[in-house]
Amino acid sequence: MSADVLIFRPVFKSVRVDWRGAPRAFPLIQLYDPRQTVAGWTQFVRSHGRAGRSGVNAIEDQRGYLHAIFIWRVENHLLWRRTLRIATLVLGGLPGRAVQEAAGAALRELAHLLDCETILVEANEEHHGLHPQFLLMSGFTPVSGAVYMRKMDPL
Repeated sequence: MSADVLIFRPVFKSVRVDWRGAPRAFPLIQLYDPRQTVAGWTQFVRSHGRAGRSGVNAIEDQRGYLHAIFIWRVENHLLWRRTLRIATLVLGGLPGRAVQEAAGAALRELAHLLDCETILVEANEEHHGLHPQFLLMSGFTPVSGAVYMRKMDPL
């Protein structure tokens, strides 16, 4: 391969976390809730992946390390129709915006995959989530309290 040909591979990707992979994501969950146990977390993940309307995803780098985790569900909302709701999003402590940008892209991709018209994110900086300023810069608008909404663009 010549030196002037560059191959771009995304540094981060979104991966589904099932009950077998729950222990791998546990250190991030401890950032969110230090009282959580591996067994309790594993049971939580098992219960959120059955119906296809809820789940747990993580942001993974090329080496297989997890840098973020988000818990999602699909809701039918009166105002916003089919909605992807992110109730918990935990980011690891990497400096910069790369993990936040990867998480934002993963949310948009998942919303498109699930045919959702809207994304609702419960943002809480205190719990290592997406920074509200990042959400505002990414096209989200405040709805109430720490809840932000973004209408999806058609593909």
